[in-house]
Amino acid sequence: MLDDIATQGRADAWLRAAVHNGDRIMGFGHRVYKTDDPRSLFLRDVARQLGGPLVDFAEQVERTAVGVLTELKPGRQLYTNVEFFAGVVMHTCGIPRDMFTPTFASGRTIGWATHVMEQAADNRLIRPAARYVGRPPPQQVPAR
Repeated sequence: MLDDIATQGRADAWLRAAVHNGDRIMGFGHRVYKTDDPRSLFLRDVARQLGGPLVDFAEQVERTAVGVLTELKPGRQLYTNVEFFAGVVMHTCGIPRDMFTPTFASGRTIGWATHVMEQAADNRLIRPAARYVGRPPPQQVPAR
């Protein structure tokens, strides 16, 4: 997203167009956090400590995005989530972009493993709050 916006002067128009087109603003909003994502606040501080032009630009875009989202999506309370500043920090640290997703996912592995262990301990499957929209499952052939 920051690459697409490119300069602070384009941020407002880019963000408004994305909202009007129904596009998701990546790095903003969270199902659980209805205020600032505490992980994002932590990573913003890490980014500030690292410094550099991308960090300054990201903070400017963040302010613009929160303003645009507050105006165009009233009551939605969309703030930066962990992904927004995670990308900025990884880029600033020199991690290649094709390694962003595996690097981010590796940090979540302990949480995924804990979910599996919790499910096994309770002998209960925890179903995600998502709706499957793929092809319907195959139908069983009736016995003759």
